[in-house]
Amino acid sequence: MAVADAVSPGPASRPPLQPERWRAQGRDMTARLNSWREILATTHLRFDVRATYRTPGRFQGAVTRQPIGDLMLVDCAASPFLGHRGRSIITGSADGLNEDVIGFQFVGKGVELVREGGRELALKAGDVVLWDGMEPTEVEIVEAFYKRTLLFPREQVVAVCPRLAELRALPSLDGNGT
Repeated sequence: MAVADAVSPGPASRPPLQPERWRAQGRDMTARLNSWREILATTHLRFDVRATYRTPGRFQGAVTRQPIGDLMLVDCAASPFLGHRGRSIITGSADGLNEDVIGFQFVGKGVELVREGGRELALKAGDVVLWDGMEPTEVEIVEAFYKRTLLFPREQVVAVCPRLAELRALPSLDGNGT
């Protein structure tokens, strides 16, 4: 028997999963923002999404998501908009979506204002931040942006760093990603 015949293919020999892709669609702004709300709920967290005076008449948003074991690597680009995630949205997650995640986010382009707990951050290209999916949050995309986020299941993060389970609002990571 040849060595190749005695070895069964393992996980390393499986082809990697292909990335999933979404793009906001619709004929008008309302339809496109509703599409974007659904995309965010599927790929990140549920948000109430609204236009601001900065939102262009033809809102654009796209997400690519790649699983890495139990983690998700999510690339997101969008026109300006406002997203609100209040306590009612967080506690109303009876549809089976697992939103109990910690995000490690890198901003590649644009400006994002984040209000979470007692902090307000203006994130710009090169900034990194940790965020908690179970905290009420408001995000306002001020300029067209691109960000990359690594989503971790909370139980895995807390197993490695129990101190993070006690924080109400995660601290900003000072400096930048370079």
